[in-house]
Amino acid sequence: MNNIKFIAIRDMLKLWQSYGYRKVQGNGVEWGITNGWPFKIWINRKEKCFQDFAAEIANLTIQYPGFSFCFWDVGENSCQLVEQITKPGMHSPITSLQSMHLRMDYFSYRTEDPVSTKINIVPVRQSDVELWCHYCSLGFNYNVDPEAVSNALKDISNRVYFLLFNGNVCGGVLIRKEYNVMGIHQFFVLPELRGNGLARIFLQKILTEDASQDVTLSILQASSMGIGLYKKFGFVNDFELYSIKLLKEIWDPCE
Repeated sequence: MNNIKFIAIRDMLKLWQSYGYRKVQGNGVEWGITNGWPFKIWINRKEKCFQDFAAEIANLTIQYPGFSFCFWDVGENSCQLVEQITKPGMHSPITSLQSMHLRMDYFSYRTEDPVSTKINIVPVRQSDVELWCHYCSLGFNYNVDPEAVSNALKDISNRVYFLLFNGNVCGGVLIRKEYNVMGIHQFFVLPELRGNGLARIFLQKILTEDASQDVTLSILQASSMGIGLYKKFGFVNDFELYSIKLLKEIWDPCE
């Protein structure tokens, strides 16, 4: 595993853990499981070569229906894992995000925009979390749990922001900064305000402001909709993060 991939995975797991999580022991595997939203399950530690991985996932489904099992390249067991959980009729559709990184000395998109004088990035306080989650839920079209975000803010590495245009909330972002690495998470512009360049201007402001604070590497996980934007700023593809929702009616170990 290369160094950037290790850093990206560590940043992602640290964020999930900050929402609130627990460890569960399985057959040669220690699972990490969030207490609630964002409903993630992942391999926290692999103690030995696991067997019959599909059955292990099925057992988790009984306890955590609706959660998503997230995976990436897991070395020598990758082929075995993918083969077992992608059997026809045994899984929900696999979705993926593209993990990307930007070395800040390669940051290449610095064009000034007159609109940038009308935008602002404002920190979210604990008292503002419910409002931020309301907008975030609209931005991603799924419910974001205020309790989980409130927990995340207790970690000094996490910061949550409103994105303002002309003084009005038009989006948001969660930034995780540790050492000289910045993870960009939950970055959104409200649906009705998309298509006018605001995402580009806000991303430029996020990168420019934090680049002056000793950040040398920025990382994120992009949907297919956002990849083109990030590439304009110099982000490059690193690896894919896969997600499969655990559906009890599909994953039935008794069949």
